[in-house]
Amino acid sequence: MKEHDEHIEFEILTGKYLAGETTAEEQVTLENWVKASEANKRLFLEWKHAWQMAGINAMNFNIEKAKQIIADNFATEESVMLKIPREPATRKLNISWRIAAAVVIFAALGFLLFTMFGNNEQQLVASKSVVAGTLADGSKITLNQNSTLVYPKKFDDDQRKVKLNGDAFFEVAKNPEKPFIIEAGETQIKVLGTSFYVDARPGQNQVEVTVKSGRVALIAPDQSQVILTAGQKGIFIKNEKDLYKEENPDENYLAWKTGLIRFENTELGQVAKVLNRTYGVHITLQNRALENCRITANFENQTLADILLIVSETLDISVNRTANSIILSGKGCD
Repeated sequence: MKEHDEHIEFEILTGKYLAGETTAEEQVTLENWVKASEANKRLFLEWKHAWQMAGINAMNFNIEKAKQIIADNFATEESVMLKIPREPATRKLNISWRIAAAVVIFAALGFLLFTMFGNNEQQLVASKSVVAGTLADGSKITLNQNSTLVYPKKFDDDQRKVKLNGDAFFEVAKNPEKPFIIEAGETQIKVLGTSFYVDARPGQNQVEVTVKSGRVALIAPDQSQVILTAGQKGIFIKNEKDLYKEENPDENYLAWKTGLIRFENTELGQVAKVLNRTYGVHITLQNRALENCRITANFENQTLADILLIVSETLDISVNRTANSIILSGKGCD
């Protein structure tokens, strides 16, 4: 049997399976085909997700939506065959499996066309933990949790452009002929090869760039820019459209990546800021008097609960958790 004809046969058989109308013999045949290779397994999972997205309604099937679901869920798929209750087969042909077969064949065609002609974008996503990745040019990216990087499979001939939503540390491979450009909110960061941290988390009124090595240009929407070198931080204030630079006062700006936190007579407001960025939480102070409280302590790969316990006992404050935040309360410090 030719490979093309074989795929069409198993697309139809998959359609019958998803509609719950395969015989026991047909189900065994399909299961053996799925187990025969990783390629067959992947095809089956694509068809299964396409059918689920279609809502058993071929007219409402959306290939773009199905493609996104597959991209999001394929890596966490635990079982290959979907267990669907079946009614005894009473006839060979049924409109429901015809619809299912049409869905999976349409999905197969859609994925083929997307592979051949689709856009060049990929995503690196960090949800509940830090995620690292390497781009086509050899640049290394470490994403903090709740962050996303959109990047091409292959960079253009004249530049390397990516888009960041959240915060990340970049180690950009040197290429003087092809600048590396990061779109972060309203701003752009332009480099040739260096290492730096970008904090463009949603909900903040500023975008910050902190340089570890090399030179970086932080560019505002009006194309004004500041040039940053190692140890400097560039800040763009969104609502004021203000752009400036300063020496970086925060030695914990990479604590989320290294697991190392060092507080040296540090104000509680700054402690909260560091913990929010490191652990992806929302810590607030109940009153302004708490801002005067200071703490000296070092932590290495400790849990947030352990750190808050030490802070609360040291400063005699209470830690109150709500559904969306952590509130530090107490008399405060003189």
